[in-house]
Amino acid sequence: MPMAGRMRESITLLEPIYNDRHEESGTVEHPVRAEIRAARGNEILEAMQVNAYLTHRCWIRWRPEIKADWRVRWGDRELAIDVPIPDRKRRWIELRLVEREPVT
Repeated sequence: MPMAGRMRESITLLEPIYNDRHEESGTVEHPVRAEIRAARGNEILEAMQVNAYLTHRCWIRWRPEIKADWRVRWGDRELAIDVPIPDRKRRWIELRLVEREPVT
């Protein structure tokens, strides 16, 4: 379980904006503090069997608007959110992240 004192990383949540044809036409940036950990070997193997390559796990404070089509910018890396998992008390959200090439 994350603790507020461990949220040492600054990340930016990238919320996609869609036009009338349901094409992504831009993004809204939401800067937040987070705790990020690299995925363990067994988590990587489990993720490869499912479909994606899980590279990181991230915890942020509860934000009800986060969806799986959002992305995370962490320094010069851009990570896709594979699945957001809220805790039962809705204090934290765990983001399972998949690394991808940054869009230039």
